[in-house]
Amino acid sequence: MGFLPKEFVFIIIIAILVVWGWLLYSQNVQKNVQSPALNKFSRVKINNVLINVELAQTLKEKTRGLSGRDTLYENQGMLFIYDTQDLYSFWMKDMKFPLDIIWIDKKYQIIDLHTNVLPESYPQTFQPKNPVQYVLEVNTGFCEKHNITVGDTVSMLF
Repeated sequence: MGFLPKEFVFIIIIAILVVWGWLLYSQNVQKNVQSPALNKFSRVKINNVLINVELAQTLKEKTRGLSGRDTLYENQGMLFIYDTQDLYSFWMKDMKFPLDIIWIDKKYQIIDLHTNVLPESYPQTFQPKNPVQYVLEVNTGFCEKHNITVGDTVSMLF
């Protein structure tokens, strides 16, 4: 059994490099086309007001929510993202400050509001009148200050 010709070895090395390069390229392309909702932070817009939101997507993030935090900055909130519309329940377990809860359907319409939800309301739960796909928690008084009402449209700026 003899050695392979130099040309054949060269072709094999080039082929390996090409395949390796293609694999690296395809991994980078996949990273860039993933759902923007996979980012940890984003923004939403209601009535021309930008809100910096932390995204709650995993069960752990949704369960914890804003519990244990001392406060939110102005125009800051947490956006809970669900795969399907449903009547999701929320509570104020381990909360240290009151919230406005904005219930948003799959068409990005506000379909219900709970304002000034107090930490001491726990273990009471809150849920929308109709199924939602998104829930936005913001500081209490936000909805009143910015005239947020049922029927307003929410822009998701992922």
